[in-house]
Amino acid sequence: MKKVQFFSLFISLILLSCSNSNDEAENCLDYKHAFITAVNVEPMTVNMNEDLPIDLSYFIENSCGSFYTFDVNRNNKTYEIKVKAKYEGCQCNEIAGNLETTYHFRSPESGIYTLNFYTSASEFVTKVVYVE
Repeated sequence: MKKVQFFSLFISLILLSCSNSNDEAENCLDYKHAFITAVNVEPMTVNMNEDLPIDLSYFIENSCGSFYTFDVNRNNKTYEIKVKAKYEGCQCNEIAGNLETTYHFRSPESGIYTLNFYTSASEFVTKVVYVE
């Protein structure tokens, strides 16, 4: 009986030692704000309910970075816009650079809108859009 208990304990230890408790660390997935390096928009006027494409360049830290989504905070007619990058992969080349994406602005109401595109944690480029 003691041999069976010892054998069971031995097998349990082997199975536990093979389990990987560092799944998150080995997943190598992270999301970070990527600072915007350029904002290109022409014209600055758009009709209600129509898209105004705004071309953006943003900075990534390494070769594993890619566009994930926009973080947009709206307060009346002022928008704070940040790019969120996705860093996926465990072996990334330490080559920083810029990537490009397009933000589509649309409003169902006419008026003057202020769009703040974040270039750092506390600085931004402001674009004013007129919606007719």
